[in-house]
Amino acid sequence: MQRVLEEQGHTIHTEYNGQSFDWEIGCEMTRDSEDVYYIKEQGADICLSENVYVSSYNALDEIRSMILDNNSLTFMFWDNDLVDDLDWEELCDELNLIFLYESEEEVFDAWEVQVLPSVREKYEADGVPDRPARRKSFNKFIDSLAKSGDISQDMACVICITDYLETE
Repeated sequence: MQRVLEEQGHTIHTEYNGQSFDWEIGCEMTRDSEDVYYIKEQGADICLSENVYVSSYNALDEIRSMILDNNSLTFMFWDNDLVDDLDWEELCDELNLIFLYESEEEVFDAWEVQVLPSVREKYEADGVPDRPARRKSFNKFIDSLAKSGDISQDMACVICITDYLETE
């Protein structure tokens, strides 16, 4: 979710604390106990023919279009379920927000193949793992992947070299 919001410049609120927003999205129950969903600009009236959806699927499709086709909108979701029901992974795909390395294991494998051999050659001629050199090269590798967009900033902030890679 965060990647999509950052890429498009959107903000989502799920609790109202006096903040301003561009669009409000919610769910109301009819007299027949059926849910209907609305998506309307702040201050606009609810209009059955323009901004009311009788199925969550149709509401989610409209929200998805708004997220993809616009930039810098602030949404107030009165119904948290709609936020959870959005297919954020599909939105990432639509926006081509796929990283070269999606998992830490992929990053570890890449560092082991691309960087570790040169660390061994330069700092470990005696065959003893140089843990500080490995940590430093791993951190530089992570920084370069994050800078080039090959990994997420979230991953860059939390990934650490494993003991196994430091000592094997």
